Amino acid sequence: MTTLLAVLVIGGYAIYVMKPEERLKLLRALEDKFWLAKDTATAVRAQDEPFRVALSQRTPWPIVTPAIVALNVFVFLGMAFGSGAMSDPTTIVAWGGNFGPRTTNGEWWRLLASLFVHAGFIQLVANIAGVVQIGITLERMLGHFTVLTVYLAAGLFAGLESLSSHPIGISAGASGAIFGLYGLLLATLLWGRLQRSPVAAADASESQEGLGLRDLLRPADAPTVVDAAESADGADGTAPVSIPLKTLARIAPFAGLFILYNVGSDGLTTAELSGLISGFTCGLVLARRARERKAPLVQVAAAMAITLVIVAVSAVLLRGVADVRPEIARVLALEERTAGAYEKAVGQFKNGAMSAQALAKMINQSIVPELQNERARLKAMTGVPREHQPLVDGAEEYFRLRDESWRLRSDALNRSNMLALRAADRSERASLEALERIRIVETIK
Repeated sequence: MTTLLAVLVIGGYAIYVMKPEERLKLLRALEDKFWLAKDTATAVRAQDEPFRVALSQRTPWPIVTPAIVALNVFVFLGMAFGSGAMSDPTTIVAWGGNFGPRTTNGEWWRLLASLFVHAGFIQLVANIAGVVQIGITLERMLGHFTVLTVYLAAGLFAGLESLSSHPIGISAGASGAIFGLYGLLLATLLWGRLQRSPVAAADASESQEGLGLRDLLRPADAPTVVDAAESADGADGTAPVSIPLKTLARIAPFAGLFILYNVGSDGLTTAELSGLISGFTCGLVLARRARERKAPLVQVAAAMAITLVIVAVSAVLLRGVADVRPEIARVLALEERTAGAYEKAVGQFKNGAMSAQALAKMINQSIVPELQNERARLKAMTGVPREHQPLVDGAEEYFRLRDESWRLRSDALNRSNMLALRAADRSERASLEALERIRIVETIK
């Protein structure tokens, strides 16, 4: 915003200091540029018009893509006007963000819900820019159910990959699903290349079956080598459809914005690559006859069924990821509580209201058992992700040293041994240092 304001101020001042004839010359130049741009846009649209007409015959109205955009915007507005900062992990998880300890412990719906949750306005804009042009084009060419199936399948696989690689990370956004649509587009273009016949110009029957890359990318009004059968309607009663180069050129700037944002923010993640590969794989099946017709519903249903089976198997393999941080918080609270209780008892001891033996008895019957119970609770945890293992190891070291310090202190109080009390103090300091290390790690995580 600051840069834009500076440009406007400088530009306004430059116009202000111009001579009248210089301003008139500038105005005429801008007018010429405007009409040139308008003529160019009109020519491009006219060249692309046959493709638009063919798409409107095959799928009159896109439904899935506008619905995806609307749902993303609706959820974003709910987060914007709700409580909590949008970028706060707690807010993202509350709205359905993908979080291993929640998702893998029964909340598998988060794999789907996280596709419509965005942590910021820029992420939302980039994803909408990435999905609108390509989504509408593919939906009208391949059909509503094909685009919906590929979008959801790619998003689900991206979510599973995110859980597998970063089980305690919080993921949200539709980038994996959108990359799936780009994979679908690549598969559509690739089928055209593979089906190209080297003798299509001479053999009408082969030209009906083949779809060369030049045919796929040529402008919609350019002549193609077809016979009477090729120029007839496709299998679903509509004209054969090829994606013209002008359409790809129109998609390219939005795709570039989407890809640059994702590469610039976190790099191209394995989850996004998983979405791209998933979309490409689905496209190899569903876009095989894209030029002639939409994919049969039985193929689309089979693709979705296979997706759900893979998700179910992955859910079994990934289930039960534990979040150690609440247990570490319990350990920190335990130390504060037991240390506070002991200091209070020491005050009574100093005032003569409690004997040394009573103080030792309090340690043995109250503090040490509570410490041992918390230690056993942490040891019993299963599904600890590798990112949390340092926390578990640090807590175990704390428990070992703290148990030792309390036992040394109890023994020293019973025997009134100052040397043993100093040993207890050393062990206590070591345990607190271990506790501070896991406090730092827990804060970073």
